[in-house]
Amino acid sequence: TTVEHLLVAEADLLDLVLDHLGDLLAGEALADQRRPDVDRALALAPGGRQTEAPSPGAVRVDDAEGGETRDRLRSELSELEEADHEIEEARRNLEAAQADLASTSAGLTLERTQASDRLASAVAQILPELGLPGAEFHVRLRPLDAVGVNGAEAVEFLVSPNAGFEPMALARIASGGELSRVMLALKAVLATVDRIPVLVFDEIDAGIGGVVATAVGRKLADVAARHQVFVVTHLPQLASRAEGHLLVSKGEEDGVAATRVEGLAGDARVEEIARMLGGDPESSTSREHARELLAAR
Repeated sequence: TTVEHLLVAEADLLDLVLDHLGDLLAGEALADQRRPDVDRALALAPGGRQTEAPSPGAVRVDDAEGGETRDRLRSELSELEEADHEIEEARRNLEAAQADLASTSAGLTLERTQASDRLASAVAQILPELGLPGAEFHVRLRPLDAVGVNGAEAVEFLVSPNAGFEPMALARIASGGELSRVMLALKAVLATVDRIPVLVFDEIDAGIGGVVATAVGRKLADVAARHQVFVVTHLPQLASRAEGHLLVSKGEEDGVAATRVEGLAGDARVEEIARMLGGDPESSTSREHARELLAAR
């Protein structure tokens, strides 16, 4: 059919143009030995000249349309060649970036491996001071399937609060007090590099007292030298270490339960620390003890 002849002619012409792309782009004539093939392809192509009788039903198109077809093919082939160069350049850039990523992530993995041992050792030394004598602390580097923006591994903290228990993820520690003390040990070790500006410790005083409470208070004060620290506590050893003291109490206002927050200073703070000590806040002995705690900070 006419359509089939046109499609065949277009395909033949495209093959020839592809074979002789260098000649066409350079503006040179096609090689003499290929001239008969080109003439036959152009005879049926739009705008081609007929050198032999066309098949029945063939349709002739004028030379202007043939020229447009050749120009269009030249333009498309030029764009494809340019795109090939761009793809090859992009491939080279990608390979270079992948090599840089692999090298950088390998360096990061090495530094993490070395730092994780130091961090685990430093935290483990502090935990007994905070009332966790049998606790273990480990840092695990878990390889990822692919290198990401944070490197080739995920960093996990594993803790065993009590002797004889398998270390587990820090987030899975059941006791809020134990979790708070492990976090305090971490923050104490990382105080100079941690960029978190505000820290809140709740239940950190659960199950401790005496010497341990005093040690916890000292560590909190160390961390507070570089961060804003809020501590919810019922222990005077902790409250007395703070730069500021807020008393939170419940009451009623117009028959409705209400929470009141009051800043304490001077004698009011001495009285509250004396009350927290469990003695009579009005007695001179309790007040003197409270003043000693406040002076220790």
